[in-house]
Amino acid sequence: MRILTDTNIIVSAILFPNSIVARVWNYIIEHHHVIISKYSIDELEAVFQRKFPDSVGILQPFLASIACEVVDAEQPDIEIPPIRDKTDLPVLIAAIVADADILLTGDKDFSDIPLDKPAIMTPSIFMKSKMLSLHHENN
Repeated sequence: MRILTDTNIIVSAILFPNSIVARVWNYIIEHHHVIISKYSIDELEAVFQRKFPDSVGILQPFLASIACEVVDAEQPDIEIPPIRDKTDLPVLIAAIVADADILLTGDKDFSDIPLDKPAIMTPSIFMKSKMLSLHHENN
């Protein structure tokens, strides 16, 4: 499955390695095709500089250790669904342009976007859906 991860997922995975988000992150890294937007990488660098300056040194090694596709998406020539927070638009566009199956985010501004693909999921919803699919496979 092609999964685009939002910036907040990566921040949580780096800073809270024992969290549910980090467990979901590790699972998708091992079992799925991970996509990160160039916008999110730039945002990660800015967030770490501004909010977590003591942890800036772990960001680049973390990103370098990931096998992922980086998407630099411009405004496509397609209709984009409305979104509350316009600063999240580059992430949504990247997910659509990259043909992601899932946009994994903790951002509540994505929760009411009327979109079939990509499916927009929080880490806890992703984990529940994965547990359900494993349950069905075992029955």
